[in-house]
Amino acid sequence: MRRLAVLLAMVAAATATADVVHLTDGTRIEGTLKRDSGGWTITTPAGKTVFVPDDRVWSIEKIGGSEPGDAEARLASLRRAVENISDPAAGVERFARFIEQNKGTPAAREAQKDLETWKDRAARRMVKVGGQWVTREQHQEMIRGTLAQIERARELIKQGRLRDADAIVSRVLAIDPTNAAGLYLRGVLAFKEGQLGAAKKCFESVRQQMPDHAPTLNNLGVILWQQKQPLGAVAFYDLAMAAAPRNRQILDNVAEALSALRESDREMQTAKRAARRFIEQDAELQKELAQQGLHRWGATWVTAEKLAEIKAAQEKIKLKIEQLRQEYEKIRDRIAEIESRIDANERTMRRIVIDRTVVDRTTGGVIQLPLPGLYYDLRRENRNLLDDRAELLAKLDTFAERVRAVEQESPVPAYTGLHRLIEVEGTPLPAMPGDAPAQPGVPAEALPPPKIRPPATQPD
Repeated sequence: MRRLAVLLAMVAAATATADVVHLTDGTRIEGTLKRDSGGWTITTPAGKTVFVPDDRVWSIEKIGGSEPGDAEARLASLRRAVENISDPAAGVERFARFIEQNKGTPAAREAQKDLETWKDRAARRMVKVGGQWVTREQHQEMIRGTLAQIERARELIKQGRLRDADAIVSRVLAIDPTNAAGLYLRGVLAFKEGQLGAAKKCFESVRQQMPDHAPTLNNLGVILWQQKQPLGAVAFYDLAMAAAPRNRQILDNVAEALSALRESDREMQTAKRAARRFIEQDAELQKELAQQGLHRWGATWVTAEKLAEIKAAQEKIKLKIEQLRQEYEKIRDRIAEIESRIDANERTMRRIVIDRTVVDRTTGGVIQLPLPGLYYDLRRENRNLLDDRAELLAKLDTFAERVRAVEQESPVPAYTGLHRLIEVEGTPLPAMPGDAPAQPGVPAEALPPPKIRPPATQPD
């Protein structure tokens, strides 16, 4: 019993001196630590092992005594972990806690140097740009330099000089890989080169920094539409409408999308929600643009004169489509007649075969008597009828294309199937000191006319 008590005491002591790992999400894990590549393996009191990467470790608390080597390993882990933080105050807090938990160790004395560095960054209000710490003055100077490069890249893209623009964007991103304007323009360039996957990745990176940036959301919708993901595209367009109400270009894209959705997709909640928002916003936009003499026509806008011309043309188009419909119905009726005639012939042929089949009274075997000429006449007729039916069915298949061709006779097609990317006008530009606050996620030049609320670029 005494031996058992000693063992239990040892277990209790081991549990009491377990390490505590504080994670960046505010949770903690207790257990015995072991250093592994890229992080720590923790063995909990229950015997379960958990691997925690360095970038998830906020701090490590050693409850019991520790070897100097353990403290040095934790310091190395802490240094790797703080590489990803951008708030100097957080660095000060984490190194101060480490020093408190490891008092008197060489690692604590070494960590004091790190603490002073982080205190200096906090005192000088330094910010992190890419992987570099700079003062706010230096940051503003970098912004001015970056803005000049971004503006130059935008102009080059407008001029179609994509290779020159890409070289400038590459230089911007080499300085700061997270530069939202640079990532946005890289996305525009990739889209123009037909690299949808690369463009999508760039716009997703912008969205991580600016969740409500309307142009980025619109562009993700355009890309998903081209990737044959209509409901995903509509979901992004819906976010875009929410981020930039009554935006003309966004609503035009939504009009194109809703007109092309399959009936089954229109019944999905994503499509219904987007349709409701579109109807509400487009009605308001139509009132505003009517004052400028513009009227909604499908997914575009036309003047009153052009609308009158279109309506006159539509009457002729309707007449042609009605003629096509009547022709279509005649062909369907003829096909039905042919199929009915084929069925009747086959029934007659089966009766003839039955009538010409007898049983030999001597042997009991079945004897098929020669078939009359009528049987073969009916069989030939059916073959000809089947050929006629196939020809008529092929004609039916052409009607959808013929109707579309007639619809294109309109002076202005209602829908073209094209979804427009918001290009350089949607670039998210950083504000300089003293600038008036910009609309969230929308550059000043992309804003709509004064009467129209937030932006004229595309939203989420």
